[in-house]
This record gives sequence, structure tokens and C-alpha cells, in this order.
Amino acid sequence: MKIKNLCILICMLFLLNVSLAYAVDVNPILEFSTSATSVTSTVELQASAVDVMTNAGILWIRFYEDENLLEEKNCGGLTSCVFSRDVTHLNGGVFSYYAATKDKGANYKQSDPITVTFGGDYAPQYSNLSESPASPVVYDPNQTYQFNVTWIDDYNETSTVVIEHNFTGVLTNYSATGNNGSVYYYDYTGIPAGNYVYTWYADDLTGNSNNTGAQSYQVIPANTTLSLTAVPGWVAAAGNQTNVSCSADNNEVTVDLYRDGVLAGSGVGVVSDIQTLGVGNYSYVCNTSNNINYNFAEVSKHLTPKCSAFDLISSD
Repeated sequence: MKIKNLCILICMLFLLNVSLAYAVDVNPILEFSTSATSVTSTVELQASAVDVMTNAGILWIRFYEDENLLEEKNCGGLTSCVFSRDVTHLNGGVFSYYAATKDKGANYKQSDPITVTFGGDYAPQYSNLSESPASPVVYDPNQTYQFNVTWIDDYNETSTVVIEHNFTGVLTNYSATGNNGSVYYYDYTGIPAGNYVYTWYADDLTGNSNNTGAQSYQVIPANTTLSLTAVPGWVAAAGNQTNVSCSADNNEVTVDLYRDGVLAGSGVGVVSDIQTLGVGNYSYVCNTSNNINYNFAEVSKHLTPKCSAFDLISSD
């Protein structure tokens, strides 16, 4: 009988221990880690939570950065839950991270913190802006201009360099002509006279971008040299044919030739007035019409036909 009672007692104690075990509502098991503790710009946070016993079920997992909530994942009351996300700091710094979880029994578990150092991934930096020839410059249709900039990236990952300018009248992006290491250049020929702006842009492989801000460039109008000539000369025999011509030293301006205030000819290059004139004094004026690339120019002379050889000789 004593042995029987002892067996019954042992069985009852066993069943009681099992019941107590299932009745205990313990904290979830939480594991937290980071992909590294020293990175350039991005780290991955990783957490997993498991819940057992009574009221088993994970409600959520949260990530914190320097005590500030980063993100929460709803685990839907499952007995296990996994959560991960990337964190990026392009400008560098040191940050502390931890994870926390809670189950359906309102049991809360927090991980130990992990400190992560970000080295930083900065946008390309510019220096040594230069222009050749330097602004302002006199207009020359055959002039080749070169614009230069130095771009330095912290990880030597400069991928795209463009220049935006309005040399054609409209702001447009153009690729750099080429580069010598970190020095990029852009060549352009024949910028019209005017006031312009240009901006350099650079991107690196991780998407960081930077620009120089608008830079000004000025091309000022050139001067035109006019040549006014008369054949056979500015003093000629009356009744004989004379040829007064005016020419410019460029093929862009329009040349206008006036005789006594009346337009005698107009055109590009050389303009002539061929006449047989009587005795008198004729005023010839040659000037240029408005042109954005050249300043206004004007010359004048007098043609004097004479009636006798004596007059011609004495006038000389």
C-alpha cells in the first residue's frame, strides 16, 4: 500500500510540473545583429523573435536608432518573426542600434545595443574652375573656348560629368569633352557676343550629386574696320566714270553706302557705287547696320569731280 501511494504521489507531482510549465508565460526569445560595425554608408539591421508557452505569438519587432524608433514590423501574432532593413548615412557618424519585441502576453524583450560607425559617402567636390580665354573676351568667330573643373570624390567614384550652358541661347546639358584624371574640360567654338551662364554637374556611383552653381561668361562685340575707296580717285575729271566702294574686314556685318544722304548700295562684304558725275562735291558715308557680334562703324569722304586738267592738278 505504501508503494502504491508513493507511485500515485510521484505521478501527481509530474503532472503538476508539466501543468506549471505550460502555465508559465515567458518572455520572447530575441536575437539582434548588424551586418557590420564599421561601414561606408549603409548597414543592415537583422532581428528574429520566437515565442513559446502560454499566449505564444509575436506582435511586433521594432528597430531603434539612438533611442528613436526607426521602423516597426507587424508580426501578426505568429510564434516566430524575422525582420531586416538597411540604414544609410551618407555624411558619416556613429549611431547606436537595438531591437525590441512584444508578444501577445504583453511580454517585452529588448536586445543589447550595437554601435555602428559610418565613414560617410560624400558628393563629389569641385575646385579649380577656369576658362580659356578668361572672361570678358572679344568676339572671334574662329575662337575655341575651353572650360575646366576639377572633381574629387571621396571614393574615386565620379561617374557622370556634364556642363549646362546657354551659348546657343537656350540652357542645355552637354557631356564633358574629356578629362585628364580628375580634371574635366569642355571645348566650344564661336560663342556669339553676349552674356552667358554655365554650370558643371557631377554624380558618383552611389547617386550623390553636386554642382558648381551658375558661372558667368561674357563675350563682347568686336570692332569692324571699314575701307572707303574711290577709283580713279577722290578727285576725278567730271563726266568720267567713278567707282566708290566700301568694304568691311568681316563677312557678318551689313555695309551701307550713302551718297549725299541717299542709300547707294547695301550688302555683306563689298558695296560699290559706280557713277558718271558732273562737277561738284559729293559726300560719301559708309557704315554698318546693327550686329550683335560687331560694334557700329562709320567712315566718310568727299568725291570732287573737276572740269579741267588744271583743276585736277591744282587740287593735288
